[in-house]
Amino acid sequence: MFSNPQLYIFWLVLTCFIYWVIPHLKVRKAFLLTSSVVFLFSIAPYAVYAGIYFISLSLIWNKIWSKKRNSLTFWLSILSALLPLYLSRSASAFQTPLFAFGLAFMTVRAIGILLDLYRATIRVSTFSESLYLFFFPIYSAGPVENLSTFSPAAYPKSASLSLIVTSCFLLIVGIFKTTFISEAILMTYMKSNWPDLVLNPEVHSTTQAWQFTFIRFLHTYINFSGYSDIAIGSGGLFGFKIQENFNFPFLAKNMQEFWKRWHMSMGAWIMRYVFFPLLAIFRTDKGIIFSSMMTFILMGLWHESSWTYFVWGLGHGIGMAVNHLTAKHFSRTKTYKAMKTSAAVSFFSILLTLTYASFLQTFANMPTWNDGVNLVKMLLGWGS
Repeated sequence: MFSNPQLYIFWLVLTCFIYWVIPHLKVRKAFLLTSSVVFLFSIAPYAVYAGIYFISLSLIWNKIWSKKRNSLTFWLSILSALLPLYLSRSASAFQTPLFAFGLAFMTVRAIGILLDLYRATIRVSTFSESLYLFFFPIYSAGPVENLSTFSPAAYPKSASLSLIVTSCFLLIVGIFKTTFISEAILMTYMKSNWPDLVLNPEVHSTTQAWQFTFIRFLHTYINFSGYSDIAIGSGGLFGFKIQENFNFPFLAKNMQEFWKRWHMSMGAWIMRYVFFPLLAIFRTDKGIIFSSMMTFILMGLWHESSWTYFVWGLGHGIGMAVNHLTAKHFSRTKTYKAMKTSAAVSFFSILLTLTYASFLQTFANMPTWNDGVNLVKMLLGWGS
């Protein structure tokens, strides 16, 4: 999550202590925002500049939309929100991992605010938006929290002992996942068997390639869910109930269910703001296919502007389209209902979904396109 975990923990504990010592709610809120901005500025100064830019955008576009609301101003607002992310990936000065990860999450939060403002479904407090964008525990690892979590009505007025205890437990679990299971065990094992995490078809077998694929996916899950636990636990220490991001994705029976269990906050965001609006326009079977693939291709490119993540998005889009079309055309048939209740079919579905998701994620995380192609060759037995 951050390049210096010790600094993060120190800042978290110090901020939390001072935060609850302050008696006045308004002062406490101002202190938390100030602490978040100072911390982010110390580790990624451009993140603060980007946040100020996004806040300015919401103020400017909201004023414009109060007078004129049309498709031109809508698309200009989206492009203006995407500008920092584009610049960060085209200019080497901005391509630090910490800034890149944080900016990606900050961008989707900012776009969500713009979309809701355009639809006139919310009224945005500048302070709430600022804390929403700058709140340091969720800066670089999510979840993609809802703005309502930081609204004046939802703001915690006093400490909850049960929430603090639960949050401390989540923090410990998250740290254990990321430092011990993810790095000390899984990463050490991968580095000893696959140096630089790149498969060499001349050395490794098909069995090892599949082993690498599943272990690499497991590492991604443990690492990401651990960081999410840390973020949720950290938010809870300040009284905020940050939403869950994972719910046993290894039990998913299809890709639609997978995205209800994996990176749940981002999955909910992309379905709400991209998939369903597209589906409302294109209601045919072809529209379902187009909406699914476009939605997840965009999500793939949000992760990283690369061909490997393009394939990742395309693969997830195809998987979602198959699920939607299958449910649409066969859900009322006796065969479909019987398969849904079959333990053997459920087990096979879970195994197939896990294999498919593991392959797509591992392919996307390969350092280069050629490494991804080599992985595919090895998985198919073409490299031995």
